Amino acid sequence: EPEGWNGWWVADEDGVVVGAGGGAITARGVSEVYVLYVDPSRRGERIGTLLLDAITREMIEQGAREHWVSVQKGNEKGVPFYEARGFVAKGERPSFGGVKSTSLRLRRLLTASSRQ
Repeated sequence: EPEGWNGWWVADEDGVVVGAGGGAITARGVSEVYVLYVDPSRRGERIGTLLLDAITREMIEQGAREHWVSVQKGNEKGVPFYEARGFVAKGERPSFGGVKSTSLRLRRLLTASSRQ
C-alpha cells in the first residue's frame, strides 16, 4: 500500500460493486486521488461524484487544503470529469507502471464548501 494510504471507498448496489476509489494524504495539507473507477455500464449515475465527495471529505478532515489527481492525457472521460469538479491542469508527467504515456496533473484547492 502507498504511504499514507487511507483505504478504499466502495459503492455497491445490493452487494455488487459498481465503483471504488482510494486516496491519501501525501504531504502536509496535500492529498491525492490514486484511483477512481466506476463500472462503465453505470457511468452517468453520479457514482464517481459520490465517491470523489467521500474521499474529499476524509482528506479535508485530515487537514488537506489541496487535492491532486493524475489522469492519462487524452482520457476523454476522466479529464472532463475532474475539470467539472473544479480540478485544473497544472502540468504533465510520465505515467507510472512502465506505460509509455503522459499523465496530466490536475489540482483543486479545498475549502469547507468542498465537503459537499
